[in-house]
Amino acid sequence: ANGQLRRLTRGPGIVLYLSLSRDGKTLAYFRARRGANDLVIRNLAADSETAFAPEPGPDYGFPAISPSGATLAVGARMPGPRAMRPIFVATIADGVTRTVGDDCGGRPKQWIDERFLVIERFGSRRNSIAVLDTASGAQSDLLVSAEHSVTNPRLSPDGRWIAFDAACPGGPPTVYVARFRSGEVIPRDDWTPVVRGASHPFWSADGSLLYYLPTVPSTEFRNAIRARRFDDGIDPSSAEELTAFESTEMVVPVGMSGTVPVATPDQMILVLGDFRGDVWMLRLE
Repeated sequence: ANGQLRRLTRGPGIVLYLSLSRDGKTLAYFRARRGANDLVIRNLAADSETAFAPEPGPDYGFPAISPSGATLAVGARMPGPRAMRPIFVATIADGVTRTVGDDCGGRPKQWIDERFLVIERFGSRRNSIAVLDTASGAQSDLLVSAEHSVTNPRLSPDGRWIAFDAACPGGPPTVYVARFRSGEVIPRDDWTPVVRGASHPFWSADGSLLYYLPTVPSTEFRNAIRARRFDDGIDPSSAEELTAFESTEMVVPVGMSGTVPVATPDQMILVLGDFRGDVWMLRLE
């Protein structure tokens, strides 16, 4: 059921790439305000936040906080004849940063543990999902398809499942789940569809619900969050669909990447934008 909305941030600009520590007490995100971009670490218990500035480097973005809350993986996009996508790991306590790879082909999405990281890689027409060893820089494919672009991966809290969405170029997205297999590709036959016409899946804190954003009112803007109960061994596509959130004015602007919500045991954190389409008239003197 819908709960009471409370604003965590305020001001012109955008907030993207929400990432939670495993205990749900620390939130990391990217913020752009009046031409200045930065990373923010928020203590949800104390309701306080600090700007996080790793050692000097490129314009960091795409934060993913480790399960312990001690480390932040960040990415960047380096301009040039061929776009380079390095990934860095920064210690939150002191901001010390090291380079994992000068061109990892994608951006951080979610840590598996304190060493291995799920990343989203970019192709000419199709995205894929891989696992990055932040100690050695080695990568291994996880979700790859010749027909589908795979995006928005989210591991279940117990680490046994991965939810994601996939779509053929130009087609509507479908939310899938599959058993997580670190170090090996998950075969296409093992993708279980949960709901068609939806994307951006994320889990409840206990893993009993899989939330997602249906493509309403449009693919670019969503005004509802729905969910299905998830129980190991039961087809999630047959579970009753629940409505967790609906809005008549505010929308999740999924046209911008990094707008997947996150959930703690007692709250849901989401990026909302006010995109009212009012027509104004200016009187010319």
